[in-house]
Amino acid sequence: MPLKAFTLGALGAAHTPHCYTAGHILITVLDVTKTAPYDEGNRFRDIDLIHRLEAMVLLNIDPILTGPFLAALDAMGHSDSVVIADAHFPAARLARERPVIDLPMASTPRVLRAVCSVIPPDDAPGLDLMAAPGDSLLDVQQELVAAASLEEDGYREVDRFDFYDLAAEAFLIVRTGETRIYGNALLRKGVVPHGGFDD
Repeated sequence: MPLKAFTLGALGAAHTPHCYTAGHILITVLDVTKTAPYDEGNRFRDIDLIHRLEAMVLLNIDPILTGPFLAALDAMGHSDSVVIADAHFPAARLARERPVIDLPMASTPRVLRAVCSVIPPDDAPGLDLMAAPGDSLLDVQQELVAAASLEEDGYREVDRFDFYDLAAEAFLIVRTGETRIYGNALLRKGVVPHGGFDD
């Protein structure tokens, strides 16, 4: 779905917020490229400012769902998939020419919970986990299943290299700061219930 862009105006000298519409969603994206000089302090200040601006503009939207992230989730169709990847995941290679959304300050369960607040999982199994050695799920995998609010039959475990093959065909890859191994999930988008909008 194409984005229609317009500008709200300047937010101080260094930041210009831009608004986009994707379907019925209003998105605000903050241009932080003009911040100078660049340092880690500016970086984290800008991330915090983006999240606070998003939270103010979008009611009932998890602030971790930034503008480009929301636009991508909105553009996904039924059974399209999004990969929530840990910090070790070869996201750039598997995404090829597609953009990768980076959320280095969030865990994979945190991001998956945010995603599931705006799109439902597909029919079971709606969630794929990268299979870990052993007979039981690792703690991070249990947290991923809980974040998606799924029962035991709502997910499946997939061999590591088969998971890579599935990720290479995914609509979107989100790389997080999760450092726990096997903390990856692939969510297939289900049918979003009718919102009751009048014609």
